[in-house]
Amino acid sequence: MARSDGEFFTIRIVWLVLVFVNATCQSERRIYPDLSTTTSVSHSAFVNVIGINNSSGDSWNKAARPFQFNQQRACLCCRNGCDLQMGNLTCHQVSHFTRDYLADCSASIVSLNIVEGRFKTMKESGLFEGEYPALRKLSIRNSHLEQAEQWPVPQQLIELDFSNNSRLDFIAWNVFKQSVQLEILILANNKLDRIPDVISMMNGNSRLSTLELSGNEWDCQGNFQWVLTLHEQGVLLNGDSLTCHDAQHKESWIDLSYSIIKRENNKKTVAAECRSRTSGCYCEFVSAGIGGRGSYTVQVDCSNRQMTSLPAELPNFTNELDVSGNNLTSLDQVIKYRNPPLKVLIADSNRIESIRNLSGSDFMRNFSRFSLRHNFITPSEIPLDDIVQVPFEFQFKYIYLYNNSWECDCNTATRVRDWLWKYRHVVNDSSQLLCSRDGKKIPVLHLLPNQVCDDPNYLRNATSEAEMNERNISILHSIIYVEVAAIAVLGLKLAYDSWHYFRHGQLPWIATKLL
Repeated sequence: MARSDGEFFTIRIVWLVLVFVNATCQSERRIYPDLSTTTSVSHSAFVNVIGINNSSGDSWNKAARPFQFNQQRACLCCRNGCDLQMGNLTCHQVSHFTRDYLADCSASIVSLNIVEGRFKTMKESGLFEGEYPALRKLSIRNSHLEQAEQWPVPQQLIELDFSNNSRLDFIAWNVFKQSVQLEILILANNKLDRIPDVISMMNGNSRLSTLELSGNEWDCQGNFQWVLTLHEQGVLLNGDSLTCHDAQHKESWIDLSYSIIKRENNKKTVAAECRSRTSGCYCEFVSAGIGGRGSYTVQVDCSNRQMTSLPAELPNFTNELDVSGNNLTSLDQVIKYRNPPLKVLIADSNRIESIRNLSGSDFMRNFSRFSLRHNFITPSEIPLDDIVQVPFEFQFKYIYLYNNSWECDCNTATRVRDWLWKYRHVVNDSSQLLCSRDGKKIPVLHLLPNQVCDDPNYLRNATSEAEMNERNISILHSIIYVEVAAIAVLGLKLAYDSWHYFRHGQLPWIATKLL
């Protein structure tokens, strides 16, 4: 039967209305560039965007019930910021998940993506209210999250992405003990400063294939050898840009940042050199230098190891060596140490009798601390002039000579004593140095020539030289007093002229003549 024009018109109107409604729903779909799925909206009962603090509910890892995608409700055009499609839930700008919807929906979620979340903690998010037996991917990005406290991670989780959360400074790392199937871990661009060995926490059964840690505030005191291992295996992303900071200078205006990969490679090299070159010694890696991305030094501790000779070779860039408490009789091997010369040598409590062979060496010119306490070194076996030489003006040097074999003789009372007085800033324990005479200990700084010197001519010359020195010192003191008095007079005159000008408006007489 033929249809009238009116019926055709009605059918066309209905068809246009259906097309319009479909286009309207499609226009409500939103695509976020940093999401792996297209997001639209559904279920106003699922998300509360104004923030509700419900108490924690059941564990995520309760007995899993079979999930079916037909449990999902239809996607409606409601503007609440979430989309649930084929097990992929994506939410935007949510502050809390409600318990009602999680009760019958969370079991079917395979991938959960939260962008710009407004919750500060995992508990505040309300995610604890649901069970997630099927969850494989959890992503919380660009959110207000500050703490990822203890939370029941689904054991079957494969990917965890907590990136670009500028306030996130704490994660309860022991949650990774449950994440034995984790393959992808993204923690980039947060505020984290410490991270343990995640691989060890997974009992060494890690399946991790992708790790991203850059853009945080890692503390260099942490152990990052496991990170280096993952970098060498090609697991670590952006390893060359991964840096750490010296926590002791965190507030300094100088950027003391270090490349973690270079740092850990250097530490690995130092450990190998320490084992091969200094058997039985302990080597400590120390970062150094402004900017410091490749700069480091090594401190070698060989103390109390019954050594009779120094190591033939030290790890590269060793600047400090401690060989105290051994049976050393000579330090001549120090001359052969290069790249660079030692800066600190501690050789206390040994059997050393002389350091004269070190005269003229790079070490003697460049050391900053040289400790020789409790040895058997006489003053005649010490190159006094070499010790105090410095290659540049502002270098500081300190040497310690307490409790060596010093006799109170004429040389000690004159040349050695004068040297100690002159270089008290170099011989740090000069006031404690003693010499022996007739079974008594006498402070070297207070030893007088007439007590130990028998030559009358020498005594006369020494006395006249002492008197001359004392007279010169008195003259210098007088000059200083005059200068101080002159400065005081000028200061008082300036104060008076200023007072007179402000009170009477008249310049000083000499100023009027000059003008």
